[in-house]
Amino acid sequence: MISRDASRFPLLGGLLVSLALAAPVFALQLPGQLVRAGEHKLWISCAGMGSPTVVIDVGIGGDPREWTRVVDDLRADVRVCQYERAAYGASEPGPFPRDARREGEELLALLRNAGEKPPYLLAGQGLGALNAYVLAGSHAKLLAGLALFAPPPLAWLAGDGWQGVRDRAPKETAHLKNVAQKLAASSLEADKNRAPRFLAMASENESLFSSSAKQAAAVKSLGALPLLVVGAALPNPILGADAVPFEKYTVEENRKLAAKSSRGEFVLFDDSGPMVHHDAPARVVESLRTLLSRVRASEAKRP
Repeated sequence: MISRDASRFPLLGGLLVSLALAAPVFALQLPGQLVRAGEHKLWISCAGMGSPTVVIDVGIGGDPREWTRVVDDLRADVRVCQYERAAYGASEPGPFPRDARREGEELLALLRNAGEKPPYLLAGQGLGALNAYVLAGSHAKLLAGLALFAPPPLAWLAGDGWQGVRDRAPKETAHLKNVAQKLAASSLEADKNRAPRFLAMASENESLFSSSAKQAAAVKSLGALPLLVVGAALPNPILGADAVPFEKYTVEENRKLAAKSSRGEFVLFDDSGPMVHHDAPARVVESLRTLLSRVRASEAKRP
């Protein structure tokens, strides 16, 4: 079994997912609704007042309830939406592959059908950050800003070195598919209901190094979109001897990512692993408020 400390350091918020991440957080109940996003329905919860609407997207295996401390603070003066991707939680399963472009388009459809009007400030962590980045590449006009927390190193996803770390991905995908098969074959209805989530996670994990990586590589610039990229300095101990150098590489790739916008900013959380909403929720709130201030100041200057 993976230790509690190790589960705080998923490789990309997706690889080496602990089984604990697959369980919903029952202690925190959020009011929400199922809204159509294509041929299926996704769960969404929005509350608060103020523009632009902040939209939270989690890492692989994540739960929006994990962001409660961040969201509760933000909703004092801005509207915040949280949602569950296809097959997560109360959301219905969706079509495959579960790659960044598909999930981003589903999110836009969900927001539109839920009556949430743009512009949006997307805030994503891990896979959620990758999805938000790809979405921004094709729908920047709908966005007021972009906050990417501990995004995966895009060059690495596209094939830049670190083969030993990359080799972990197929094993994790196979593990997730195997768990899904066992759950689907269970005599318990609760187990059967969880199987689609593991299949979705497996597809997300697999797509990281294929279609999602290509979609991210196709984004050459974000123009002047207000952009915040947050790197996490604490290495993932499960990577052994690769942990420290790979984290340094990831931080430098995150720094380069901030340069994709002429209004990009990079911030390093030196006391956090990639699960920044767990390790440094106050700093997450502070960084999002700073980005919101930048966005609102820019809007106020427009004629």
